[in-house]
Amino acid sequence: MKMNTNPRTQKFPAFVKLCFTLLLLAGFSFKASAQSITAAGYAFSAHSKTFSYLTGGTGIPTIEVDDGYTTISLGFTFTFCGVDYTDVTVCSNGWLIFGATVGSSANWNYNHITGGDGIAPAVFALYEDVSGVGGSSHYDVTGAAGSKVFTWECRDWKWDFDAPTPSVSFQVKLYEATGIIEVLYKQEPGAVMLNSSGGATIGIANSTSDWQVLDGVGASPASSSSTWTINLSSVPATGQSYMWDPGPPCPTVAPITVSNYNSTSITFDWTAVSGSLGYEYAVDFTSTPAPGTATPKVTTTTNSAYIGSLKPSTVYYIHVRNQCGATNYSKWEVIRVETRPACSDPKPIIISRIDSTSIDFQWPAVTSALEYQYIIDQDRSTPASASGAVTQPGTFVSLAGLVSGELYYVHYRSLCDGDDSSAWSLDSFRIPIPCRKPVLSLTNLTPTNAIIYWDEVPTAVEYEYYLGKLASPPPFGTPVKAHSFQVPYLNSATQYNAFVRCKCDYYKMKTTSDWAQLEFMTPFPLSIGNTVKDNAVAVYPNPVHDVLNITVSGRYEGSNISITDVTGRIVKTIAVTAQSITVDMKGMAAGTYFLKYKNDNNQDIIKLVKE
Repeated sequence: MKMNTNPRTQKFPAFVKLCFTLLLLAGFSFKASAQSITAAGYAFSAHSKTFSYLTGGTGIPTIEVDDGYTTISLGFTFTFCGVDYTDVTVCSNGWLIFGATVGSSANWNYNHITGGDGIAPAVFALYEDVSGVGGSSHYDVTGAAGSKVFTWECRDWKWDFDAPTPSVSFQVKLYEATGIIEVLYKQEPGAVMLNSSGGATIGIANSTSDWQVLDGVGASPASSSSTWTINLSSVPATGQSYMWDPGPPCPTVAPITVSNYNSTSITFDWTAVSGSLGYEYAVDFTSTPAPGTATPKVTTTTNSAYIGSLKPSTVYYIHVRNQCGATNYSKWEVIRVETRPACSDPKPIIISRIDSTSIDFQWPAVTSALEYQYIIDQDRSTPASASGAVTQPGTFVSLAGLVSGELYYVHYRSLCDGDDSSAWSLDSFRIPIPCRKPVLSLTNLTPTNAIIYWDEVPTAVEYEYYLGKLASPPPFGTPVKAHSFQVPYLNSATQYNAFVRCKCDYYKMKTTSDWAQLEFMTPFPLSIGNTVKDNAVAVYPNPVHDVLNITVSGRYEGSNISITDVTGRIVKTIAVTAQSITVDMKGMAAGTYFLKYKNDNNQDIIKLVKE
């Protein structure tokens, strides 16, 4: 005997929690076509047929009780509201849930679904606190593959657990080929004895907001999707058939093809379906054909789509289905795609060589990059496009023809699989103004003193000088900030070499110029009273290669110089027009010569060697 006095509050809620939880564990698959995805979209019809008890089949003793349920296999895949199932859970209280469920115990005769605690997705053959005590239940699967029919029968069922005799038998039939649901009835001789919860419900439900139920049990009742009926209190006529048809099959889309994917986006398409009203697609992390309930679905009339803003190296599932009518969709097709690794930004450039017109640099390689692009310009702004960009497989760049003193920007990025690219990285370099050697000049030359000077060299911050008798540049010199230096205590009539070079700093690029060289000879000394050897002459360099420098001490007006070979033949005659003059020796043959200086009072002869 039952102990619950109020089955509306004590029997059903616990069961609902169990069945709804277990429904989520339902095993299901998808086939090539589907019908209406809403229970409200199914077409209802009533028919008069012959009711025949099942012969054979498999017994279900678990529900030949009051308040029992069990899960059984359909033997094929059946589609209900766009979802395919391979098993169902049947209950002694006159309903069938699609999918497998488990549980311990519950009171299940509360036939109300719109309150949010109902049983779904389900078929309600006689949804009430009916009882299988004293009756029998079987199921059978008949027909050929693709056209199988599943039949669940409850024979000699009592309308109420306290009823003394059975009053009804019913069958639920599921048709594989069409997705049609049929409920067939037979009146039994016992009287209908209602329990305290009232009458029964007959219909189908996909959720607490999507259902159809009958408003009566006659030959042509209405099936409503807005009014939930719980007061049916008589047995439908023997042979009475109620059917719900999901409508014609809606073809699925052809297999989804990914045409391109990279680290952050996927482009995919499918073959257009003739007569389609449009398509829905979604991308999420759900591997089942149907996307997650919280996944946004996008409607489109084209047969291709692009999804961006994805995460690199992440598995996504693309779901696509066809729409044939307002509530008639195909089954979801699904494909798995894993985005590529991130196309990383290149790191800062490393300059290996730079001069006044060219530069060599590179950046560290990016593991996922196939190629790289770079743009060199004088605009800091990120490039709006790759127009003018250089594409290359490596990271090394050598540039020539640049302008000294100019600032250049390097925009560069990685190119990866799937037409992927990193963001543009930005770096810069400035082409240095060359550290040129100074142009040396001589002034204040005396037998014992000289001043060497030069113009300021751009970017030079310091100079080094050396004065001595070395013919080749020294390894280092004396630092000086000024653009000149004075050297006293020289020897008269002596040849010296002055060397000067620049130390430059251009935007922290420190460089050193080549040595500049100035060769000179100190003049002869003057005697006390300034009368000794008036008009003495000094020459340098000696030996000479190209240019001979001649310095005359004292008055030079009216004087001249002649150069003779060893035979006495005059090969050059030079008029002295200044204190210091130069003679071009390039055209003369190598050998020994004599330079003769003569004026009104004196004559000097100097031996020359031409190299």
